[in-house]
Amino acid sequence: ERARSVPSVTLARRERGPAGLSEPAPSGPAGRADALGGEARGIALLRQGDLAQAKALMPQVSAGAANVAKAHAGTDEGDKLLRGMAQGAVEHLAAEIALAEGRTADALVAQARAVAERKLVDAQEPPLLGPGMRLALADLQARAGQPTAAVASYRADLRSWPGSGWALRGLQRSLLAQGLQADAIPIAGELARQWALADASLR
Repeated sequence: ERARSVPSVTLARRERGPAGLSEPAPSGPAGRADALGGEARGIALLRQGDLAQAKALMPQVSAGAANVAKAHAGTDEGDKLLRGMAQGAVEHLAAEIALAEGRTADALVAQARAVAERKLVDAQEPPLLGPGMRLALADLQARAGQPTAAVASYRADLRSWPGSGWALRGLQRSLLAQGLQADAIPIAGELARQWALADASLR
């Protein structure tokens, strides 16, 4: 179910979420498809300005996470990872909905919970779901008009994932938003270098 959800999750992360709406909806009895697929679809809908349909997906995402939690109630790392993967979807979508509704404080709290829930998932190598929730937190902080906080989060993400083009781009933009052109210049150079090395299909 995770694998079937990855195309939509990836498109959402690459800011091509609307393209993910044409992807077949992932399905399965374990709950992971409901959680991850609903998260990706909800974010894609929000990027199109469709708040109502995104909110309508929250029961599906929450139910999927509840099913995962019930099936994986153990204390071993595998169970914790799966619970965090699913509950992280709930918190991430809740954060994006809150931001779309103008509830910035609620959005930041929910996204901080998403970071905590996805800690094990995001620590895997190779990444199970691509760029992690700390990068999503930084992006949300930037969109919420908090560039100073966003800079700190982008830098934290770069410590975990050196050379991340997504984090470098966000860091550059957040520095420029504060008028810190001199600080942004070396970041722009590193971004250009890393972006040139990236697979063209992943830019």
